[in-house]
Parts: sequence; structure tokens; C-alpha cells
Amino acid sequence: GMYLGEIVRSCIVEMIKHFVIFRGRVSPQLAEMGSFTTIYVSQFCTGKAKEVMEILSHLGYENATLEDCMVLQRICYAVSLRAARLSAAGLAAIIRHLKKDSLSVAIDGTLYKKHPTFARMLRQTLEELLPTTSVTLRLAEDGSGKGAAVVAAVTQRVKKEI
Repeated sequence: GMYLGEIVRSCIVEMIKHFVIFRGRVSPQLAEMGSFTTIYVSQFCTGKAKEVMEILSHLGYENATLEDCMVLQRICYAVSLRAARLSAAGLAAIIRHLKKDSLSVAIDGTLYKKHPTFARMLRQTLEELLPTTSVTLRLAEDGSGKGAAVVAAVTQRVKKEI
């Protein structure tokens, strides 16, 4: 989630340079690295016109066309789908290695919690990659702290088995 906004911003700038959107004009605001946040990606994926227009106005595009908005929404959706599929691929590799028929996975993070489609895209990709394994994704609060505790417990258990 940390880099999603910047990846989208880079894609948008390339589309502008090829005169696909905004009549080929990169605004000073959008030219600034980090100006398109992951929160913006989530808001574009909700499809709420008022929020989208406020973001575009903030980025220096008060007169954006409907076509411009649709291209940006497609970019945000495509980059979000890519992120979900990459996350699912890594997770699927670990799950395959465990050789379990079913298991639960605790997930923490703003992208998973707040992005309107990320969780669904992640689940769908896991179903594609692991058709015979039942994977339940559960939202975990304070995942970093709990994850560290689990790693410490597993390490102690492995040491005892050796």
C-alpha cells in the first residue's frame, strides 16, 4: 500500500506525456513525487464523482473531462488489481508449501482495510491459485505486534524440536 499511489502517479504522468489525458499537460502538483496518494487510489476505485473531482481539482485539473476521469479510474483499478495479485501470489506460495486443505490468514494494513476492492481481488486470486485449498482471510488489528509474537513463539517451538 505504501507505493501504490506513486505507481499510479507514474502511470498517469506517462499517459499525459502520450496525450491520452489532460491534453498532455502535467500539472505542477502532479509532477511532484508522492502527490498522488494511496488514499486517492482507493477513492478513485469507489467511483464517487464528487471525491474524484475534488482530488483532480487539488492536483490542478479543475476542468477534467469525463474521459479523463474514466482513464484514471481504470489506471487505479489496474494497479490495485496488480497489487492484489502480487500479494496473493506470495501468499499462495507459502500456503502451498504448508500443504494444508484449509487455513486462516490474518491480514493487517490500511490497503486491505480501506480499499474498496482490494480484499475481494485478493480473495478471488487466491481462489484461482489454490482451487483445492480453503483459505479464510481475517482482518487482524495490530498485525505487526501479533505477528512478532507468533514468530517468537514458533522460533521457540522449533528450537525445542531440534
